[in-house]
Amino acid sequence: MKTYFNDEYIMKSKKCGNWCCSECGKKKGKWLRKILHTKKMDLFIIPKLFTFTVNPSAFASAKEAYRFVREGNFIPRMMRYMHIKKWICVLECQKNGFPHWHLIIDIADLKEAWIKGKGENLVVRFSKPEDNDRSFHHVEHYVDMKKMHRLWRKWGIGEQVDFSRKNGRKNKAHCFNYITKYLIKNPENGYPAWLMDEERVRFVSASKAVGSLFGSKSIKSEDREKEEDEEEKRDKSQIFVRVASCGLKTDLIEYNEGKYKYLTTIDIPLENLLQLKPDDFYKRKVWDEQKQSNYMQVMMKRRKLDFWIKLSEHDESRMIFDHKFNERMEKMGIVEPF
Repeated sequence: MKTYFNDEYIMKSKKCGNWCCSECGKKKGKWLRKILHTKKMDLFIIPKLFTFTVNPSAFASAKEAYRFVREGNFIPRMMRYMHIKKWICVLECQKNGFPHWHLIIDIADLKEAWIKGKGENLVVRFSKPEDNDRSFHHVEHYVDMKKMHRLWRKWGIGEQVDFSRKNGRKNKAHCFNYITKYLIKNPENGYPAWLMDEERVRFVSASKAVGSLFGSKSIKSEDREKEEDEEEKRDKSQIFVRVASCGLKTDLIEYNEGKYKYLTTIDIPLENLLQLKPDDFYKRKVWDEQKQSNYMQVMMKRRKLDFWIKLSEHDESRMIFDHKFNERMEKMGIVEPF
């Protein structure tokens, strides 16, 4: 996120921070992937991939299907019934607009079992057969797919629960890369209209055993999941409005003796503010502690706060915002609901 300082104020381009934004979503996805690789990988001893889909014929719309699954907490409930303590869930929309969820789970805590047969003829024992029946196959950590399918159907959501049988111990990085790729790259034809019309959609969630995915104390915990985005929770506007407004406003923040204080937001893109009077700016080299590297920072000479507020209220400034906002709306690429 671009930040520019003057003698009194920090000028920061106001980003939407939304997963549906081609810029913010990509940055958040890459940041999440980095956290998973560096801080969460050791939590998953034997990771496996799951995909939960919905039956489109069971719902009047894709929006109804999403809200039914989310409001019913069916994925956390499923994990609890299956005795799976560590999991991460990512939302993806299919080409027909309906949601499905990709999960990475850790099955290391599941019990061993001895099984034989398939389908309706499946026999499962959680203790070694005393008669040394060689027809039974030993499973070190048993995932009861039959129970999972039965619950998914019982709840009226769908028929399909896909389970990857790849060796997760050897493919931890692959598992994390797989679920985050849906966050880093936006759909080719854009997100469905029902999703963009929502105020908030949870794209990422995780169990309490996994903890915060973004390393922030501001992310509040619930009984079953972690909140993914505090900024989106504050903003009550629709997603398409926030995405179209991304970077078109500038936050003014006061910096005084090492402390930051938010002052106001003005409806002018930062790039346009910097073009007003080029002679008012100068550059300096600043050290980025997080990236461990230097970057060039644009400094602005002192101006009164009232000047910036009045400038944002000017008709010409409003026209700049409206023009770019409408241009973004036309290029949004919202897919019509099916």
